[in-house]
Amino acid sequence: MRFRHERIDDDPPNDQFMICLVTDLTGNGRDDVIIGAREGGPSLFWYENPGWERHDIATVPGLEAGGTLADLTGNGRLDVIAGEPLGHHTAYWFEQPADPRDEWTAHPITEDYHKYHDQAVADVDDDGEPELVLLSQNSEVMCYYDIPDDPRRTPWPRDHRTVIDAGRGDVEGIQIDDIDGDGRTELVLGRHVYHREDDTAKEWSYERVAPDWEDERVRVQVADIDDDGDNEIILAECELPALGARHGIHHDGRLAICSPPDWEPAVLADDLHCPHSLQLADFTGDGRFDVFVAESDYGDPDTPRMFVFENAGGGDFIRHVVGEGIGTHQAQLADLDGDGSIAIVGKNDTSPGHVDAWHLER
Repeated sequence: MRFRHERIDDDPPNDQFMICLVTDLTGNGRDDVIIGAREGGPSLFWYENPGWERHDIATVPGLEAGGTLADLTGNGRLDVIAGEPLGHHTAYWFEQPADPRDEWTAHPITEDYHKYHDQAVADVDDDGEPELVLLSQNSEVMCYYDIPDDPRRTPWPRDHRTVIDAGRGDVEGIQIDDIDGDGRTELVLGRHVYHREDDTAKEWSYERVAPDWEDERVRVQVADIDDDGDNEIILAECELPALGARHGIHHDGRLAICSPPDWEPAVLADDLHCPHSLQLADFTGDGRFDVFVAESDYGDPDTPRMFVFENAGGGDFIRHVVGEGIGTHQAQLADLDGDGSIAIVGKNDTSPGHVDAWHLER
C-alpha cells in the first residue's frame, strides 16, 4: 500500500492551521480544500481543484480546530461552521455566496462560551430537522442549537440552545449516530456516549468509553468495524504526549477500538505522537473498514508518521506505515480526481505552514 504525496501549498498566507474540510465547491466533481487558521489574515480560505488557486473566505480573530459543513439556508450551498480559539468567545457560520470565489459572510452564532473545538450538524432529537452541536473546551460545555428559521439572525436565540452536559473537561471529538440500534440517535462526545432520555432531548444520560483512560481529548469514529452487527467506537488520543504533562499524563497517544457493552479499549497502537487525524475507509478494496491515523508535528517529533491499520477480519489488523516525515492535523478523506479514488488531505498545525495531499496508489 503506497501513497503519492502532493504539496498543495508550501507558502500559505499564515500558519497554525486548525481546520481542514473538503467538499466540491465548484460543481466539477472534484473536492476542493478549505483551511482555517488560529490567527487572522485571512483566517479561512480555500483551494480550488484542479490547480490549487487560493481564494479567501473571511478574516476573523482566529479559528479553533474542528469546523463542519452544512447548508443552513436551504439554498443548496454548503456553509462553514467554526469557532474561535483560546482567548475568544465567538462561534460563527460563514455563508457561501453564489460564486464561492467571492468573499463569504461571517455570521456570529453565540459569544457565550470560550474556545470552540469541534462542531457537527445532524438530527440530534430525531424530529426530522438538523441541529448544530457545539463543544466549548474552556467553558466545558456541550450543547446543541435548533437552527433558527432565519439563521442570519445574530446571535442565535438562547432559547434555541440545549445544554447536553457541562463540567466534563476539555472534551474533543464528535460523532452522531444510532450507536446501539435502539432507533434513537446518540451523541458520542469525546469519551462519552450520550443517550436521549426523553422525546424533547432535554434530558441525557451518558456512559464512559475507554473508562480507564485519563484524557478527554480524542479523535473519534463510529462503525461496525468487525462485522459483528454492533457499532464500535474508534478512539485516538490526539493530544498525547505533547499536552499530557500539564494534566499529569506521561505516555504516548493510543489508538483503540472500543466495543459495547463495556466500551473497554482493544489497543491497536500505543506509541503514537499526537494522532490528530483519524479516518475510516476501505483502503484495500476488500469491503472492510480500515483505520487511517496520522501524527501531528506539534511538539517536534523526530519523524511524524502516517499509518493504515488494514482490517484483516476477525478483529485482526495489520499495521502499515504509509508515510513518514510530514506531520498532518485534522486530515480528511477526499476525492481529488473525481473518479472515486481515495485521497487524504491535511495540513500541519505548526510553523511554517503547509497544505498537503496524499493519493492512494494500490
